[in-house]
Amino acid sequence: MFKFKTTSLLLLLMAAFVTVGYSQEFNDSTILKYRNLSVNAASDSLKFVYIDSLRSEIKQFIVTESSYSHNLDKVPYLGDLRSPDNSFRMITWNVTLRDGTYDYFCFIQMKPVNNDTSIWFELTDHHKSTRRPEYRNLNKDNWYGSLYYSIIPFKKDKKTMYVLLGWEGNNLMSNKKIIECLYFNTKDEPVFGKSLFQTNRINKRRVVFEYSKEAYLMLRYNEKMKSIIFNRLEPSRPELKGIYSFYQPIMIFDAYQYKKGEWVLLEDVNPRNTKSEKEFHDPNDLKAPKKP
Repeated sequence: MFKFKTTSLLLLLMAAFVTVGYSQEFNDSTILKYRNLSVNAASDSLKFVYIDSLRSEIKQFIVTESSYSHNLDKVPYLGDLRSPDNSFRMITWNVTLRDGTYDYFCFIQMKPVNNDTSIWFELTDHHKSTRRPEYRNLNKDNWYGSLYYSIIPFKKDKKTMYVLLGWEGNNLMSNKKIIECLYFNTKDEPVFGKSLFQTNRINKRRVVFEYSKEAYLMLRYNEKMKSIIFNRLEPSRPELKGIYSFYQPIMIFDAYQYKKGEWVLLEDVNPRNTKSEKEFHDPNDLKAPKKP
């Protein structure tokens, strides 16, 4: 009798393992399927049909046991970025529309505590309707959408906050890059924007760089300098001042450095130890980006 029970238990455990493994494999393949369909769809309306299916699959994935430890790095055109302190991850992607603009999608999944179910948030993109984003305090319901590629933790009033660096395709004429602050309020909900970026004696909640579609702007964190370094932007001709689709990066570098609770603008810095930063691939380019 004991032998029978032991054998039965082993079979049950093996079946459970196979079921979990298959479930995860199935989830990965369906996420991949709907992401590819959303990239290649012939119309905007069809893209959003596939995006809705993709959102549903991501939700099913997030509530799956052990999902936090599973990376989605095999899915092209989908970012899976984790904070350096491993307290949360951000799963982001975009959709390119026929008019040359983009919509953005993001899920924040918090690291589970004591093997509990993950707390997660779906962000709703409102970047097209957000006026004066440099001075707006935003949340999960009116997020200024972009594709994040860097998370930088820092301490403010004994609380951990995060600087996010992101890319936004904007339109047919220009791209944007974003610097903003993310923190979690007393309800552990994400808040975007805090007046910490001191720029010419004005504190901004986020910094937005707009520049020509044909140009490349370096914006990255230099760990050695403890600074966010970027090219200075100037119009290609003086008479085009203020028309940002004609702005180009020049080989003069500025930076935001964290000092006494604020990110302070420093001009004419020497970007020592800079490494080339990979630009985001337009989803219209059907060649998947190579793994670094």
